Amino acid sequence: MIGTLISLQDAESKIASLTAATCDVGVMEERAFVGKNKGDAPESKYLPLGSITLKPLRHSNENVDVEHERALLARDGTFEWSLPSASDTEGALKELLDESNERTVRRALDLIAAIYVRAGMINPIFDAGAVEGMPFRRPATVVSDTSGVLQGGLDFIVRHIPKARVKVPVIVQMEISNFLHRFLEIRRKSTGDERRRRATAQLVEHLRSQGAERTLLRLELKDDVEIEHTYLQGDPLRDAFVRDRDRTLAGLQLNVPLAAYADRLILEDARDHQAQSEPGHLVYLLTSDQGLARMAFSQGVKPLYFRSIRAEDILGQRLTGRPLDPFTGEPRPVPLASVVWELATAFGRVRLTSCDGTFTVSAIGEDLPWSPHHSIDDLLWYQIEKSDRCFRTTPRQSRLEEGTTSTVAVDSEHIASSASPSYQRMNVNHLLRLICIMDDRQSLEQVEVERLLGLSSGRTSHYRRFLTLADCVRLDGAHWTATDRLRELSI
Repeated sequence: MIGTLISLQDAESKIASLTAATCDVGVMEERAFVGKNKGDAPESKYLPLGSITLKPLRHSNENVDVEHERALLARDGTFEWSLPSASDTEGALKELLDESNERTVRRALDLIAAIYVRAGMINPIFDAGAVEGMPFRRPATVVSDTSGVLQGGLDFIVRHIPKARVKVPVIVQMEISNFLHRFLEIRRKSTGDERRRRATAQLVEHLRSQGAERTLLRLELKDDVEIEHTYLQGDPLRDAFVRDRDRTLAGLQLNVPLAAYADRLILEDARDHQAQSEPGHLVYLLTSDQGLARMAFSQGVKPLYFRSIRAEDILGQRLTGRPLDPFTGEPRPVPLASVVWELATAFGRVRLTSCDGTFTVSAIGEDLPWSPHHSIDDLLWYQIEKSDRCFRTTPRQSRLEEGTTSTVAVDSEHIASSASPSYQRMNVNHLLRLICIMDDRQSLEQVEVERLLGLSSGRTSHYRRFLTLADCVRLDGAHWTATDRLRELSI
C-alpha cells in the first residue's frame, strides 16, 4: 500500500500497525549510499539506527482496539529506542559511503546525533551560568545563529522556555538556503565516479539543509511561538569586498574577506534589537560557536552558549520517548511519529521493519511527484508491506498488558520466544525513607524493612533488587547492610 502522509496523526496509525513487536530502524540517502553494498539487496542500502520497542503502561480490556491502543502509546512516547554503538555506526556508514576519511564520516555522525536533540529525546548541554537563569522570569528575546537552529538549541528554547521570544536573523536563513543550494547542486550534477567521490559531501549537505529547514518550518507552524524576523539593512562592509585597483591603498587590505563576517551580521542584529528594546529587556545570543559567544560577550550581548552534540554522547545508549522536563521534572512525551518525520526529512528515507512487515517513509526521490502543498508543509510518502512472520496468540493473550509484550516473533527458520521484564513499581517516598533509615541504622533485617514500609515480602523485593544493583546495600540472607555508596546517596 502506497500513499501520502498529510499529518503526524496520520502517521501514528500507520506506525501502530507495525509496532506490535520490536521494530528495526534504518535510514537511507538514495544518492549518497553508493558504497560497497551497491548492487546488493535493498536492505543493505540502509544505515541501521537501532530498534524501537513500545512499553505499555496500562492495562487494556478486551473491548479496546489493540492497534488504536498502540497508536496512543506511540503518541505518548511510551517507547524505548536502543541505538547502535558509535563504532558500529561509523563502520556501517563508511561502507555505505565508500569513505575512508574518518574526519568527514565523524562529521556526518555528529549531524545524525543532532537529529535526536532537535526531536527532544535528549537535551543540549548549556553553560551552567545560563541554566541558572532558566526558565526566564520575565520575557526575553533569544537571537539564534545557524548552529542554534541546526544543533537543537532553538528547539530546546521553544520547548522549555515559554517566555522567550525567538528572533531569526535574515543571514541565518540565507546560510540555510545556501546549504540547500549546495545539496541540490551536488545531487543533480553528480554522476558516475563523481557521484561516488562526492557521496559524503552530499550526505552532509542533506543532513544540514533539510534538518535546519525543517526546524524553521516547524516553528512557523506552531501557534504558541512568537517569532520575529529582521529586515535586511544596508551592508556598510559590502564595499570592503569589492576589488580596489588603487595601489596606494593596497596596504590597508580593505578588500580581504572576513572569516567571521556572517557571525558579525548576526551579532549586529542582536545589538540592534537590544538598542530598540526597553531598558531591562534581556537579549540573548543562542550559539554553539565559542568564538561567536566570546565576541557577543565582548560587545555587551549575553551569550546563551551550549555544546554541540557529539556522536559519542548519544550512540550506544537507550533513549526513552518520555524524557523528564529539566525544570519541572515531569515526563514530557515525544511522539514516535515526530522522530520518524525528522529522520525522513533529514535523510530522505526511513524504514521501520518488524515481523509484521515494513513501513517506509520517503521525503525525496526521483519518482516522487512534488506538490504545491510542499511549500507550506513537508508532506511525506509512505509504503507499507505486510508480512505474516508474526505468530499471533489468542485475543486475550495478545492484548497489551502491563509489563508484558503482546506478540511473539516467529522467523521462517526458527522461533524466538521472548518476554519483556515486568516493570518495577516503587513508591519514591518509600524508597527515600528506606535510604535515610538505612543510612542512620546501617543495618536492618528483612522483617524490619517490611514493617517500616508496610509492605509484604514480595512487594519489598523491588526495593531490595534496586538497592542491591546500585551497590547501596549488601545482603546476607535476610540481613541488609548499608554501603558507603548509600551514605553518599543519602547525603
